[in-house]
Amino acid sequence: MCQAREDGERLIRFLRDMRALYVGEPVENVVGEGAWSPARVRDRFGMELTLVSTREFATGVEAVPQDAAMAELARWGKKFVEVVEPGEKDLLKTCGIYLALRQLSEEYRARAIAMNCGVMREQQRLVPCLPFARLIDEGIISGCEGDVPMLLSMVMLHGLSRGAVLMGNFRHSPSQGISKGEVVVNHCIIPLSMSRDRGFRVRDFHGSSVGVTGYAAIMTGEPVTLLALSPAMDEMNILEGISAGSTDGGTSQCRVVVRISMTKNISVEKGILESPHMAMAFGHWQAGLREAAKLLSLRVNAA
Repeated sequence: MCQAREDGERLIRFLRDMRALYVGEPVENVVGEGAWSPARVRDRFGMELTLVSTREFATGVEAVPQDAAMAELARWGKKFVEVVEPGEKDLLKTCGIYLALRQLSEEYRARAIAMNCGVMREQQRLVPCLPFARLIDEGIISGCEGDVPMLLSMVMLHGLSRGAVLMGNFRHSPSQGISKGEVVVNHCIIPLSMSRDRGFRVRDFHGSSVGVTGYAAIMTGEPVTLLALSPAMDEMNILEGISAGSTDGGTSQCRVVVRISMTKNISVEKGILESPHMAMAFGHWQAGLREAAKLLSLRVNAA
C-alpha cells in the first residue's frame, strides 16, 4: 500500500476517534440545513461535536481559584520574553481561561475546541487567543470564530502531521498588499512550537487593551500545507508552499501575519481563493489529504 493511501486511511481513523467541543452559542445562520450541525459532522466525518454554552464556560472561568491562576502564571510566564500591554489582572484572567478550557476538555474527553470567540469577547470580555496557542501545543486543537469546517481542517492537518497547526484569515491579492507568489495567513494565535523563538512577546488584542495575545516569529524555510474545508463540508481546498516569514500585525491586523511562498502559481479562477480562512501545518500533506477525500467523497480543489 502506498504511503498516501496509508496516510488517508490513518486520517479517517483519527477523525472517527476525535471528540470536539463547540464553546458558545453557534454563529447565527451557521447551524442548519446545508451547513454544519453536530449530527452532520458525526455522520460525515465521524467526529463527535458537543455544544457547551457561554454560561457553562464563563462559570468555569469564574470558578478558577485565584491561587491556581497565580501558580499557572508563574509557570507559563517563563515563556513570556516580554509583556507589553497586558497587566497582571489580564494575565491572571488568561490563565483562568486556559485552566477552564483544560477542565472542559478533560470533562468531555475532547481533543479539539471551536469557540464563538467574538461573542465571548463582546459579552464576557474573555479572549482565548493565548490559551488556544498553548492548548494546540498540548494536542488540543483549538479554532476561532465558531468556524467548524475550519476546526475540521485543523484536525485533519494535525491528524496527518501529528504536529501543531494554526488557522487564520486568508489573503492572496496584491490589492491587499500581498507580494506576487505569496499568500498570507493572519490571526492572533501561533503555537510556540511553530517558532524558533524561546517565548512569546505578549500583547493585547488588536490594540484594544482587552485580552491577551502572543507573538512569536514563524519558522522559515519549512514546507507548509494550507487546507480549507468548504462551508458546505463537501470540498477540500489545498495549497502547498514554503514558510517565508512573519510579522506582528500591530493594531491594524491580527497579531500574527504569516507569509507563505507558493510552490505553484494560483489561478484566479480557482475556488480556493474564496476561502476566508485557512488552516496551516508544517509538511506537505496533499497526497494524504487527497486519499482521505476519496474515502469521504469530498471534491478536491488544489493549486
